[in-house]
Amino acid sequence: MGTNSRYDIKVPARLAMIGMNDDEAERLQVELDAIMEFLEPLTRVDLPGIEPTIRPFSPSNAWREDAPKTRFTREAMLANAPYTEDDEYIKVPQVLADEGMMS
Repeated sequence: MGTNSRYDIKVPARLAMIGMNDDEAERLQVELDAIMEFLEPLTRVDLPGIEPTIRPFSPSNAWREDAPKTRFTREAMLANAPYTEDDEYIKVPQVLADEGMMS
């Protein structure tokens, strides 16, 4: 295995608890070196005013406030259900086998 490699394949393999023999490590180290060599020109790109990041999105929370928009009556919701039981409950297919919940 080359001693001048910037990234040692055994470090992430150990962190991910992936066992590998020396032949596998040698082959993967060659592949990792080729990937890193391919990506190296990106380190020379001049991006003035752009902060380095590891995420393609903002770290702030972009969720909307959880507020109800439209309220439906029980009858309206049951009217949209494909199957109901006694016009009181929505009937769904059995999810777990042999539970005996639905016939």
